[in-house]
Amino acid sequence: MVQHEVYKNVTEIFDDKYTYFSSYSSTWVQHLKKYVDAMMDRFNFNSDSLVVEIASNDGCLLENFKNYKIPVLGIEPTSNTALEAEKSGVPTIIDFFGSEFVKTRLLPDNLKADLLIGNNVLAHVPDINDFVTGMKLALKPKGIITMEFPQLSNLIKYCEFDTIYYEHFTYLSLFTVSKVFSKSGLEIFDCEELPTHGGSIRIYAKHADNNDLHKTDRLQKIFEKDLLSHYGAQCIPLNGG
Repeated sequence: MVQHEVYKNVTEIFDDKYTYFSSYSSTWVQHLKKYVDAMMDRFNFNSDSLVVEIASNDGCLLENFKNYKIPVLGIEPTSNTALEAEKSGVPTIIDFFGSEFVKTRLLPDNLKADLLIGNNVLAHVPDINDFVTGMKLALKPKGIITMEFPQLSNLIKYCEFDTIYYEHFTYLSLFTVSKVFSKSGLEIFDCEELPTHGGSIRIYAKHADNNDLHKTDRLQKIFEKDLLSHYGAQCIPLNGG
């Protein structure tokens, strides 16, 4: 886990004048559609499911689930992008996500996710432990979390200095994220490498006591690659702690 001591307050960054809209990038829109199709094929969500996206921006990911007739909910702190999502028919709560948000805004209405999504948001939160605890609270007992974030090992290996900027509080490895999730009672059961943002990973997580989903061989291979190829560290199997 890598951090930089210079950063801005999140309220200065994510406001009603936020300039990034997900739908502006045609390649990103294609990436999201491919993701949604894959999730539907693998996990068979239906009209009784709820898909929740953290940092949902202008809602272009959740629109794809809507096309499958799946109920959706976006959570987005930047009001200008959230309003665009609402115009597209994606219900969105304008707020920052965390454990207190879940307790006060979701749980009173019995809103828990079958699929909880966060793309390129994990590195943006100042209190990652509270953020992940919030995900634990917001997930149904058999629910699934997917998170995408730039891979630290690629930043180091390819000197991707343009990945370092003031919106990022942390630069994360699979090893670190697995520890953070474990601390909150969540367990990563799968992972895949992606070409986005100079090389990212997508993790799949569940409640630690959900025995319906098992760790994949792919997860262990990426974990070993993450440690051995770039850090020269002794490999510690994920199931060993």
